[in-house]
Amino acid sequence: MMESHLWLLHGALGAADDWQALSRDFHAAGIETHPVNLWQLPHRGGASWCDAAAAVNRHVARVPGRHVLAGYSLGGRLALHILRQQPSLWHAAALI
Repeated sequence: MMESHLWLLHGALGAADDWQALSRDFHAAGIETHPVNLWQLPHRGGASWCDAAAAVNRHVARVPGRHVLAGYSLGGRLALHILRQQPSLWHAAALI
């Protein structure tokens, strides 16, 4: 059975820890969660949204399994770039 991974992108006023309670529930259901710290991605300063999306896609591509993307607010905006760049990498997405 292929392992499932849920990649979580927080909002502009949030942090990766915002997903902690939800992550426990998914983990109990056998789904690995990966809260992404948006403030550590290369989208600040002179870098672009495309650079940040490429960084996420490179990281995800190294992890075998099914990948689902969830983005809230700013994370949803970044998720659009992530999905556009490499749609075949993702099984599903939820943008909030």
